[in-house]
Amino acid sequence: MGLGLDGMQKMNGAINVDFMTEEEIHQKLEAGYKDMESGKVREASIV
Repeated sequence: MGLGLDGMQKMNGAINVDFMTEEEIHQKLEAGYKDMESGKVREASIV
């Protein structure tokens, strides 16, 4: 049973840029940056 491209990209919440457009990558980076600026972050040591 294979995952297919959609399943591979969504697996474990991972983001695989091999299957994304440049615009999609930019949107993900921008969203992460906005989360960081607004304090929506967790310490890496507790994740």
